Formats: sequence, structure tokens, C-alpha cells
Amino acid sequence: MKNRILIIFFLLAVSFVHGQIQTKLDKTYYLLGTLDDYWSGHRTKRIETSWKFILTLHQNDSSKIKRIEEVTMLNFIKRERSNNCYNCHEFYDLLSFETSKTLNSFYIFKKQRGFYHDRKLKSGKILKASKEQQYSFLAGLFLIYGKKIDNVYKICLSNSPWRYECTIKLLEVLNSKIVSFSRTVGTVPIGYIIEFEPSEELKLILDNEIERRIYFDNESL
Repeated sequence: MKNRILIIFFLLAVSFVHGQIQTKLDKTYYLLGTLDDYWSGHRTKRIETSWKFILTLHQNDSSKIKRIEEVTMLNFIKRERSNNCYNCHEFYDLLSFETSKTLNSFYIFKKQRGFYHDRKLKSGKILKASKEQQYSFLAGLFLIYGKKIDNVYKICLSNSPWRYECTIKLLEVLNSKIVSFSRTVGTVPIGYIIEFEPSEELKLILDNEIERRIYFDNESL
């Protein structure tokens, strides 16, 4: 009987901590952290505030899809089968006019040959954000691009130099220890790797992302 009470107490405590972490996450900054800044596939002659595309993930990333839906309250939409694309139906798109407009405000769009082709993350806007928003950004970033090896946490980015520099500065601001950082040479895409030991507060948040990812791995779309 005593053991049963202890188990119930433990489960309630875990649930409470998880709920506390959930309420601390800023939906916009969390989603901003999940994005891929490589925009070569998205060309337009105008920057439209009505763009609705946010993010695309493969069905193999179902745990990440479910986690993003859990935090943001937005839903991914599965692509239709197409005769011109043998695996299009394996991908899920996140679409929202209003959310996309908000996220675009975090970027500077660069025009090349008449097209808006590249976008640069406004690092200063993130570095001046509240601690809650900064933690949310790192939580979303770690969900998509991070992993944990023993006590070292690792983030691997592709073609995201501004996000890479911003993340290093952000970790330092949040009292985390940078173990190493590097970029690949002569590779396509260019890789950006950061290894770090998070502060105790950030560790709790990142470990929660790992736990939620594992939890959703056991569920299907």
C-alpha cells in the first residue's frame, strides 16, 4: 500500500512538472526554433504577408510533428498523392497565414535577380527577448536539430550561419557552457555543429523535449 502511494505521488509530481514546463513555452518562439532557414526552394517576386507555408516534415518525424502540434495548437496537413511525385504523400505541411506572417517578422529577406531568395534571421530580436521566449526558441530548436550524448547536448544545423551564431550567443547569455562549435568545410550543405552543457534550468526544458519525443515515438500519425 505504501509503495502504491509513493508511485502515485511520483506520477503526479512528474505530471505537474511537465505541465509547468508546458505553460512556460512561448508558442511563437518555440515554432521559430523549429524552422529551417535555408530558403532556396522558396522564391517569389514579392514578400507576401499572406504566405501560409511554415514548415514541412517527413512522416518518419511523426514524434516531432506531434510535439509541435502539442505546443502550438496548430495541425499539420498530409500532402496528397501525386503522379509527378512518388513520395509527396509521405510529407506533412504546417500552414497558417497569421502565424507565417508573425514568423516572417523575425527575418530580413534578401532579393537576388528579382526574386526574394534568402532570409536572414534577426538575431538581435531573439537576444533581446524575454528569458521565457529564449528558452522556448531553444526548446523548438533542440526538438528538430538536437540530441544528447551522455551529459553533452548537441545541435546540428545546415546552411544556417545566422541561427548558428545566434544560438551560441543565446547559450552564453543563459549561462550554459559551450563545449565546442564548428562548421564543415567544402560540404553541401554546410554543417554547423554546437556542443554544450546547459544550465540546470535549460537542461530541464531540453530533457522534457527528449521525453516528449520518445513518448510520441510510440504513437502513430
